[in-house]
Amino acid sequence: MAAMETSKRPPRVCLAGGTTPKRMYEILATPPFVFDFPWDVVHWFFGDERFVPHDHKESNARMVNEALFSKVPIGTDWKHFISTKASSSEAAAASYEREMKKFYGAETLDPKDPFFDIVLLGIGDDGHTASLFPGTPAVKEDKAWVTSTSGVKPEPRISLTFPVLNSSRNVLLLAAGPAKVAVLKRLD
Repeated sequence: MAAMETSKRPPRVCLAGGTTPKRMYEILATPPFVFDFPWDVVHWFFGDERFVPHDHKESNARMVNEALFSKVPIGTDWKHFISTKASSSEAAAASYEREMKKFYGAETLDPKDPFFDIVLLGIGDDGHTASLFPGTPAVKEDKAWVTSTSGVKPEPRISLTFPVLNSSRNVLLLAAGPAKVAVLKRLD
């Protein structure tokens, strides 16, 4: 099955988690953005999630729901959460990968048809983006679309991999605070 033609498909956005993008999501949920944005035609995906229930204080799904989704007219079918109801973070990663491949309509990414139109990424004080932490095997993953990481933070994480995050027309990196400046300087 071939990937959908980009001219005939709704836009797809990959949302960043963590604390940095929260204020941007809150602003998008206020006038004039809330009235001017075509909420009902964009598919929303998550770049990563902590392996905790969606109502947990550390959940990216909870943060995005509170800051944005609960305040704008987005139908359920347009929101693609990473489920954390699986038996393990590995099973959750495999489930989200299956969902993404089914949605994309192919088992492999086509460089001529990026999965996303926009990917929003934050960066942690330690240099991680999504839940791809420096020095972990997840950073080097080049086959799987979604992976899990354990042992770096208190809770396991589920994350899109670099091949999928890079399968985008536009990637925006959000960074705020002095600790992030030091991390960004290391990237030069």
